[in-house]
Amino acid sequence: MFATVPTRRSSGASPQGARRRLHLPEERRRRASPRRPRSERSHQERRYGGSAAIVCSGCPAIPDEKESRVSAIAIVDLEKHYGNVRAVDGLSFTVPHGRVTGFLGPNGAGKTTTMRTLLGLTTPDAGSARIEGRPYQELDDPSGTVGAVLDAGGFHDGRSGRAHLRAVATAAGIPRQRVDEVLTHVGLDAPGVAKRRVRGYSLGMRQRLGIATALLGKPRILVLDEPANGLDPAGMRWLRDELRGFAARGGAVLVSSHLLAEIVQVADDVAVVGHGRLLAHAPIDDLVADGASLEDVYLDLTQSTEVPR
Repeated sequence: MFATVPTRRSSGASPQGARRRLHLPEERRRRASPRRPRSERSHQERRYGGSAAIVCSGCPAIPDEKESRVSAIAIVDLEKHYGNVRAVDGLSFTVPHGRVTGFLGPNGAGKTTTMRTLLGLTTPDAGSARIEGRPYQELDDPSGTVGAVLDAGGFHDGRSGRAHLRAVATAAGIPRQRVDEVLTHVGLDAPGVAKRRVRGYSLGMRQRLGIATALLGKPRILVLDEPANGLDPAGMRWLRDELRGFAARGGAVLVSSHLLAEIVQVADDVAVVGHGRLLAHAPIDDLVADGASLEDVYLDLTQSTEVPR
């Protein structure tokens, strides 16, 4: 059912090779001054616009109402506080259908909190997180709209992989035969694996079971938090092809990861956050232009937002 696609994505460059500029936060654009000659600008500014950057075409700093309705995911002015800690601080970005968006940031940057808010597991203090224009709680068919993996350890250890999927399918009103379809798809269909209690699964097998759970309802959108953790090289390639194939069929993917080499190979766009704020949002080909690596760009953007863990 889920076909794979070739191992390289098209660059997604704009017509006539025109370069799109990065989507940087509103407060940084307000400080914009007349553009200086290239020779007078720093290496970082030449790479991704510095404080004088202008929002790229089609990527408004704050998604308008129409864009929020048509985007697969729209995060608009999102805020979430825990006491005096601002986990998410005025975050805005969108995820379109047909593309994979890498969600990057240091530990404590607000990525998981944003995803939990999007999925209705955390209540925001301000702003909104919408899926196809609606809060998760208002979706008519949640499992058929969005599938998610937030915690590879969130399973009942005493259940088998098949029993876990059957329980989820029953709760969501999904036909039981779909369980065997997704087990086969993620490579957990061998009798000795599907019937094994989850406590005997490796981390990579738990990740595959999580993805199987996300795919049960045949969703149009995937939200994945660190799905590559624990996967062996074959598993990494399988996940890469799965996400690219999902997007190629019109699905939308929001995936967080610290494995930047994998993000380079799978993502069309990246949103980088630090201290709950958007640092950059751009097509990955624009972000790594002029010979810069994603690691270089990421570290330059986040060097003052790293939280020791």
